[in-house]
Amino acid sequence: MGIRIVDAKGMEHNYSYEYFRKLPQTETVSFSTKGEVTKKNTWKGYRFDKWLQSMDLGSFRNLRLESEDRYMVSLTRSEIDTTECWIVFNRNGEDLNEENFRIIFPRLRELYWIKSPNLIVLEDFQSLGLPKTFLFMSQQLNNLELCKDPDPFKDIQGYKVDDLFRKVFQVDAADVVMVSADGLKIRLSYPKHLEGAVLELREDNSLNLKSPQIPGGMWIADIVYIQAGNTALISDKGRSQLIDLALKLEWKLSPKNEVLLLSATAQSVSSLNELMSMDSIDDSLQGFSIQP
Repeated sequence: MGIRIVDAKGMEHNYSYEYFRKLPQTETVSFSTKGEVTKKNTWKGYRFDKWLQSMDLGSFRNLRLESEDRYMVSLTRSEIDTTECWIVFNRNGEDLNEENFRIIFPRLRELYWIKSPNLIVLEDFQSLGLPKTFLFMSQQLNNLELCKDPDPFKDIQGYKVDDLFRKVFQVDAADVVMVSADGLKIRLSYPKHLEGAVLELREDNSLNLKSPQIPGGMWIADIVYIQAGNTALISDKGRSQLIDLALKLEWKLSPKNEVLLLSATAQSVSSLNELMSMDSIDDSLQGFSIQP
């Protein structure tokens, strides 16, 4: 057992747990506060960020860590460069076995820590690029079955992500980007992280991701954008925030970009600014493409 590291060029490097355990260990401390109680933990391990720098694994813009149970953490290169990252094998004098050793960021919330990591990916890109086609999310979801209590979830209604990929994206496997209304973005893989997942339809018509393949702490709420390959689904809220969305996903756009509006019978030309300013979308429009 060990950690598989995929560098920015897609090359795999495998390191056993014993390899890391034999590195010279030093101490670091972390503090966590719950209520009015602050707890101090003392760890023994090795500076993992320094190890990454020394291994010459190539440049990267994001670091993605995944555990045996598919918990996933993603940090940008700037976050990695400005905080310490440790691989630790001892806590408060007690050795941690292979199921409990972890990679920690002492200055960050434990939400960013990962227990028993088995895959680390050095990503040299942020998004999937500007899609060729944007489809209006509500129209596409209306063509799917709205399921009540979709297995294994109870007391919810929603759309099966498997149906979404089969009928809308028409692919069996893909990298996926999702963005929430508050700007949280996440990159996943289908079917690895999303098989059996559901887009829960809430009373306010917002969509929340629920997936049996990833922990609940990674479920993204109020989704406004979903992209797989060159096709994206965008909500009305996402449409009105396209410039902000472009900044988050590193597209080079301006309000003056030309937009081709798509309907079943015709095409028309508008500007990105006009598209964003529309109070509502005519039912005859199916989507749009943004011209370079």
